[in-house]
Amino acid sequence: MQIKTADGTASVASAGVGGAGLGLGIAGTTLALLNNGALGGILGGCNNQYATKSDIAYAQELAKKDSEIALLKSEQNTEVKIADVYDRLITKINANQLAQSEWNAAQMVNNCTMSNAIAVNTNSISCLKGITKLIVPKDVICPEYMNQYNSWTAPTTPTTGA
Repeated sequence: MQIKTADGTASVASAGVGGAGLGLGIAGTTLALLNNGALGGILGGCNNQYATKSDIAYAQELAKKDSEIALLKSEQNTEVKIADVYDRLITKINANQLAQSEWNAAQMVNNCTMSNAIAVNTNSISCLKGITKLIVPKDVICPEYMNQYNSWTAPTTPTTGA
């Protein structure tokens, strides 16, 4: 970017600070012109004075310093914000990890309880398999039966009605 001064010379501003330097240079030049007579000295200055090349260079150097300060402050602020976000995330991650560990421990207890209940039910079902036939053998219900007390014979004498 080229800046033409009042004496007709051109200066070149770097792309990095050109915008800031130009903005501050224009502001400085405007104040110098208002103060030193380009508009009739409305701010109490002398007439017919222009911004010199050294005035613009000074304004550009000042703008460069200001932009460096602003960049350093923004980097510092960014680091503080990143550290704050990191701290909040670590706190949440640790809390979630603790909650997940507690849930996993409770689930392991539930799994053991269910496994034991399934084993008991499996044992009970295997015990019941013997009596789920159409004809239930006597030895399933009464392991030691006595035929003389558990036999049936048809009655041969008629019963009298009373």
